[in-house]
Amino acid sequence: MKDHALRGPGFQGRHYECCSDHPNLQPYLSRCHSVRMASGCWMLYELPNYSGLQYFLRRSYYADHQQWMGLSDRVRSCCLIPHCL
Repeated sequence: MKDHALRGPGFQGRHYECCSDHPNLQPYLSRCHSVRMASGCWMLYELPNYSGLQYFLRRSYYADHQQWMGLSDRVRSCCLIPHCL
């Protein structure tokens, strides 16, 4: 099951789907303009290895980084938050 998909602007273009923690998303995408969270809660990080600014996202559709209060469209790592309501 794919839990979330990182995409280009407005859910268009290239995307990367994942269902587990990723310490380095750089090889898979250069920018993250929109996110579709199918289930669960995730923490997105601005830098690799779970560093930099972090953004807590719940199940929803985020058409651009400003909807998740992101200061930029850069997402370099992510982790699933277990037992999130």
